[in-house]
Amino acid sequence: MRDLDDDADRGALWMPQLSAVKNACVEATMHAVDQAMRSVGGRSYYTSNELSRLYRDAVAGLFQPTDQESLHAAWANVVLGPITKG
Repeated sequence: MRDLDDDADRGALWMPQLSAVKNACVEATMHAVDQAMRSVGGRSYYTSNELSRLYRDAVAGLFQPTDQESLHAAWANVVLGPITKG
C-alpha cells in the first residue's frame, strides 16, 4: 500500500511482483483450507459444508491469471531478458 501512496514506479517489474504476491496468497489459502479440511474430515466434501466451496475457490486461484507457469515465465523474462527468434 505504501507504493500506491507514494506513487512508486515499478516499471517492468509491477506485473511479476503483483503476480508473485497473488501466488503467495493462493498458496497460503490452499494450505489453510487443506488443514481445515483435514481437521473436519470427509464431511468437508459435502456441498452443504462451506469448506467444499472454499476448497473449490482456493483451487480455482491456482489457475486464475496469472498461474504459476506464467509467473515463472514473467520472472525469467525479467532476469534473463526476452526470448528472441533468430
